[in-house]
Amino acid sequence: MLLPSLLSGLALAAVDDIDLTLTVLDPFGQPLIQETVAPPWTTRVPVTVGRSDYLFEVEATPVGDRVELSARVLQAGDEPFELSGDTLRLNRDKAREKVLYTPADGKVKGPDGQRLAVLSWTVEATWTWESTLDMDALRQQALPAGDYVLAWRDVWLYADQKDDPIRARMGDTPHRVGEGALIPLKVRADQGDWIAVELPTAAEAATLCHGGADHPLAGSPLQVFVRREELVLVNRAQATLDYGEHAGAVDLAPGVAFGVLEEDRVVMGERVLAADTGWLAGPLAVPADALGFSFPAPERPPQRFAQPPTGAFRILPLEKTGAFGETVAGPIQGRAGWPHHPGAIYSDAMQAQTWVTLDDRCGAVRVRVDPKQIGPNPEGVPPYDPEPVGLTEDLVPVRWPGGGAAGSLTAEAAERVVWATGKAGRCGALALGSGAKGALMVCEAKK
Repeated sequence: MLLPSLLSGLALAAVDDIDLTLTVLDPFGQPLIQETVAPPWTTRVPVTVGRSDYLFEVEATPVGDRVELSARVLQAGDEPFELSGDTLRLNRDKAREKVLYTPADGKVKGPDGQRLAVLSWTVEATWTWESTLDMDALRQQALPAGDYVLAWRDVWLYADQKDDPIRARMGDTPHRVGEGALIPLKVRADQGDWIAVELPTAAEAATLCHGGADHPLAGSPLQVFVRREELVLVNRAQATLDYGEHAGAVDLAPGVAFGVLEEDRVVMGERVLAADTGWLAGPLAVPADALGFSFPAPERPPQRFAQPPTGAFRILPLEKTGAFGETVAGPIQGRAGWPHHPGAIYSDAMQAQTWVTLDDRCGAVRVRVDPKQIGPNPEGVPPYDPEPVGLTEDLVPVRWPGGGAAGSLTAEAAERVVWATGKAGRCGALALGSGAKGALMVCEAKK
């Protein structure tokens, strides 16, 4: 379902990764506020100058890749009212200063003994950020049996854990998030540097964000080992983050793939990563505490993530970039070959900026688009994939030549084995398609 964060603002928790350093000087140059805080943060400080009482109010709010700092001087009283105010839009590591002016009551003298006609209040602010995303620590977290992990399609598959193991892999694929080159694997056991896994069946794969990949072992629950170092970063829990007004938002189901970008950028106190839902891809920021290297099995087959649509529209990609839209984190692309995005939910119609929610079965992203990209979709808003009905297949049980269980192959995969009968029984090399490297020998097992 579409969480409220994509259509309305959320109450923001403090962004502990952001350190906002704030100094406010009173009209005599003395510190009125001197703090290092984590926004969102607000304070109201009473101060007396001459015979007049004032309130100095500061509110700091993260918005997209900036922090907005609102400063106001209020006349104190039963109903305080604003005398002066302004907003500073702060970029990371860039200090800014603003001076607010209010009229003096005529009784205030400056350092030189002269009466002041105007009071000046100086605001100085800057913010810094340090990522808490520790990839090494995340990679060492235990992977529960029954969880799923993601790996590149050409991951090395090992028959056993040995110094010189028998191994094979499918043809080379680009190790870039957004290329559709990922496969899910089910964890059987976490054994340190080695992870015992099983490829998902067709019915299991249909419930996963990256389960639709077409490869020679698709649907074959073959039991193999992979190295922990070859696993891909995922969100292990639902990841939701509102980037702020006119900045975008994201809401992702568990199992979306992430990659670390060279550029060290931050949105709402979170590091911007390359994200891939299997249908939509682009730079996104999600809460670091939602990330890991495994995710639980879905409770149900995925449906369209945003339900129900408020209109049947289609979004055409921009000619120059191919992007369907963008958040403050960057442009969002669609699956290669899509002429348009059929599942846009139109929102904020006729506003100065046009925002739509792009969704698939694994997530939704609120993006800004050019109105020229929006057109009618007479076909309506179809589901991305039907529920996995009729996906059960006859599986051929196999074993390793040494006798250990190796799981099963689909009938189609078993036909690609060049079978021969020998001392170990009816065995053969498992063909892994064009460009494959290495070889895995399997033998027929009794049903």
